[in-house]
Amino acid sequence: MRIILLITACLLTAVPGQAQDLQFADLGTLELESGEELLDCRIGYRTFGALTDSRNNAILVPTWYGGSSESWIKRQTELLGEEHGFFVIVVDAIGNGVSVSPSNSETQGGDAFPEITTRDMVRSQYRLATEVLGLEHLHAVMGISMGGMQSFEWAVLYPDFMDHVVPIAGSPRLGGHDVALWEAYKRLLAWSAECQCDEAAQTMMALRLVNGTTSDQASVPADSVSARIDRATPGMDPGIAMNLIRQADAMNATDVTLSFDGDWEAAAEAVKAEMLIIVGSSDHVVTPGPAIAFAGLLGDKAELVVFENDCGHNIPGCEMFRSRALISEFLRGN
Repeated sequence: MRIILLITACLLTAVPGQAQDLQFADLGTLELESGEELLDCRIGYRTFGALTDSRNNAILVPTWYGGSSESWIKRQTELLGEEHGFFVIVVDAIGNGVSVSPSNSETQGGDAFPEITTRDMVRSQYRLATEVLGLEHLHAVMGISMGGMQSFEWAVLYPDFMDHVVPIAGSPRLGGHDVALWEAYKRLLAWSAECQCDEAAQTMMALRLVNGTTSDQASVPADSVSARIDRATPGMDPGIAMNLIRQADAMNATDVTLSFDGDWEAAAEAVKAEMLIIVGSSDHVVTPGPAIAFAGLLGDKAELVVFENDCGHNIPGCEMFRSRALISEFLRGN
């Protein structure tokens, strides 16, 4: 395993890129990890770039927590860049309000929407790639945050299906801090949707700031933090709250060892793709420990990049230029 430590200050955010309009794939019934069925499984996705005649340049990008293919295109296109010659498929993860979700399912809406996992998301994406797009292989899978968790799951669920995997600020299994964080968010989401009150909105903002800032950000005035908390306004839509709760459940269930009786070494042995694992040392939203440990088990199959800065979970925004260069070099095998 090659380890790179990068120490920098925060940089600029990405700029928009052009992409195809939103499309939908109707997958019918999706068998879930729990044994339940997700009916009328409709998956949204956008693409940019062109597929080559050899069909060997496709990169699949799963979305982050609460994110969409539209928001990915607006914020993160520069991580790949259309000039690099890839055919990029950005897939709306189940439960995000675009793909089938508690807020839009006509057959399993609201509380009736079954619990899902990141593995379920990945299985729907595999069906999209193979059954709808007719792909037999991917050049890479790359995701940020919850998309990084899905990328880890791709590496063990379909090890022969892609050559490269790039999880950014993701985890192969959440640590105790992360599980506690998302359990707290779930309860606050439910409270906020029910009461529509200042107290719930402000408490949720406070929790977001606790995990979105780092101990190194001493220059952030305390009164500005208090002002942001006080400005939080109620009005959480119940459908959106349920979407976020189901996706939080999915993240908490992430575990690449599930097919290997909890054996981390067996899970690492199953990985065949080359992996570029990017984490931030100050990340308090998806803590980097599990990803770093898994990278160690992967040996020569993994390159680990640790950003040593005060960016917290915002690696793609803070490190856009440096991340883009690393990813481009990795995907081209240079």
